[in-house]
Amino acid sequence: MNTTNLNSLDDFIKYCKHLIASNKIDELFSKLRDGLYYKSAVYNEIILLQSRYSSALKSEMRGIVTPEFDSVLNTIRHGLISIIDQFTTEDLSDTYRTYLSIEDNLDILAKNIKISIPITPVHLVNCNRHSELTFFRRKLEEWHKKTLPVQFYFILACPTQEPEGFAERLVYELLADFELSEHKSVYYSTFENNGRIKVDRLPTGQTLEFSKIAFKSEFSKRFMLGTQSFEDYLSSTLSELNYDHIIISLSIPASLKRDTDLMEKYLQWLIDVFSNASLSRTKMMFFFSIPLKYAHVHEKIDKSDREVVKSIQRLKDNNEKNTLLFSALPPVKARDFEEWLEDLGQIPQYQKDNIIQTISKRFNSEEKLLFDSVHSPINMEHIEDFQERVFKFHA
Repeated sequence: MNTTNLNSLDDFIKYCKHLIASNKIDELFSKLRDGLYYKSAVYNEIILLQSRYSSALKSEMRGIVTPEFDSVLNTIRHGLISIIDQFTTEDLSDTYRTYLSIEDNLDILAKNIKISIPITPVHLVNCNRHSELTFFRRKLEEWHKKTLPVQFYFILACPTQEPEGFAERLVYELLADFELSEHKSVYYSTFENNGRIKVDRLPTGQTLEFSKIAFKSEFSKRFMLGTQSFEDYLSSTLSELNYDHIIISLSIPASLKRDTDLMEKYLQWLIDVFSNASLSRTKMMFFFSIPLKYAHVHEKIDKSDREVVKSIQRLKDNNEKNTLLFSALPPVKARDFEEWLEDLGQIPQYQKDNIIQTISKRFNSEEKLLFDSVHSPINMEHIEDFQERVFKFHA
């Protein structure tokens, strides 16, 4: 039996058992490492069995053969068979799903739900974040009354909570409001292939001066400054543009976060230079996404990352007039995800339960432990993954 004959999950299971029967345990472990989704529970069990097998094999190679050696190997074989019998398509890696021509279960679930509203790019990012949106709207209203021309929004969150997705969400919310008002002339950057809001990487250099040069160069290309200098553009031409709003979304790169002194000085320069720009009718809004692991779990934040938190907090405190900080975006409650599904159409409860349970099968051990708690939290990265599937089939 060889892998060219595999066409289904059952074939893969039979092939794995064939390798056990042929005593090709090393080859089996190699196939399982390639074939299983690395965050699945069975993958972790396989790794533990492989460690035990390697340890027993090393003892044998050193001539340390104990009476229990064969018993250990038999236990490992039985353990492998027990785990292999539990395999589902959710346990397979994307590579093997494609190779076996198995349609992803989440794709099937996303395809089969009945949608009764138009699906647009906002549905890629618009789940939950109710309190953060309320916070945003209140500040937006306050700044509107003050006719504040330049505004800066910092979104500091764990990558699992998709800070860039939240920045994208805020821009969609603004665009929807602008469509209902007289402010219809808006500049923002999108991807050409799908029209989604684009969050660009903040250009940076090795020093503050080179970072400034990098930003000016990128800004010059985006707004087609030509031979006009960055400084002249901000002091004159910018006020003559026919935009009611200019929205710029940027993500802070890891290299810049590692140097908090440079990051803070660079961001302060950006705040200063645009706050002092000559603006008349145009308002500028900057959104900075700052991915930071465990931002929502303070006790788990790495020591160096805590300096990033302090640095961004100082920026906010020193520029209270026109900066807003979103920090520690939490995971989403399962109930809030259900509400998102309910907004799409008449989706029965059993379908919603099936979708959530299928997503939960992809959780790592830490996520599984939290999911069993009262609110059943789901990291936003899993929700946005499903939203992308819905968009793929229904947009």
